[in-house]
Amino acid sequence: MSQWKALGLIALLTVAMTLRRRSFTRIVTRNSGETLGNEYDQDEFTERAAEWLGGAVRIPTETYDEMGPIGVDERWEIFGQFHDHLAESFPLTHETLTPTKVNTYGLLYEWKGSDVSLKPLF
Repeated sequence: MSQWKALGLIALLTVAMTLRRRSFTRIVTRNSGETLGNEYDQDEFTERAAEWLGGAVRIPTETYDEMGPIGVDERWEIFGQFHDHLAESFPLTHETLTPTKVNTYGLLYEWKGSDVSLKPLF
C-alpha cells in the first residue's frame, strides 16, 4: 500500500470513528443524560477500534500502475469488499453522512449541516 493510500485510510477511519463516537454520544446524552467518557476509556472500546482498523487493513486494496480499467481488471473488485467493511463497521457514519461513489470505487462522504443556506466549512 502506498504511503498516501495508508494516510488516506487512516484519515477516513479517524473521521468515521469520530462521527461514530459523536453520534452515539449525542444519542445517549439526549436519552439518558449521561455521557460516554467512561465507555471510550475502556479496554473493550480500544479492542473494537483495533478490530475496525485491522479489518480494514486486511482487505488488500493495493493499486498498481498497470491495472486495467474497472470492470475489466478483477483486482478492482476488492474495493467493493472494503466499502462493505466500512458500512458494517461504521453504520452510524453511513446514516449520518451521505456517501457518494466516485469513479465506481472512490468514496466521498457529505456531512450536511442543519442549515443548508450556509456555505460549506471546507
